[in-house]
Amino acid sequence: MTKKALTRREFLEKTSTGLASASVAPLSFAISWNPGTLALKGGTPVRTTPSPGWPQTKDLDEKNILRALRNHRWCTYDGEFIPKYEKAWAEKLGTRGCVMTPCGTHALHAALEVLDIGPGDEVLVAP
Repeated sequence: MTKKALTRREFLEKTSTGLASASVAPLSFAISWNPGTLALKGGTPVRTTPSPGWPQTKDLDEKNILRALRNHRWCTYDGEFIPKYEKAWAEKLGTRGCVMTPCGTHALHAALEVLDIGPGDEVLVAP
């Protein structure tokens, strides 16, 4: 079963509706039954179980990390992991392709390049 990808307009409609309804809902639903008191001072805690340890790794993670280190292709495109990851992520998102970047700044630079945005164009981004 493949999920239908949302258009930009559909995404904005769905998220805007959710945010609007959340803003008019009574505040007590969003926080504990004792909204005026922090859990440290006797209020109701948000979590009743401890947070899981981090990072969470499995045997397959360790096997793949060692394999990447041993073949000296742990951060290059001609290795096996990046193309596999990009393909799997694109399938999960329901898109034709995906490009992995090392950080958000590189992702923004790539987006600007793909959209042919250059000097004189106005682009609004978070700081």
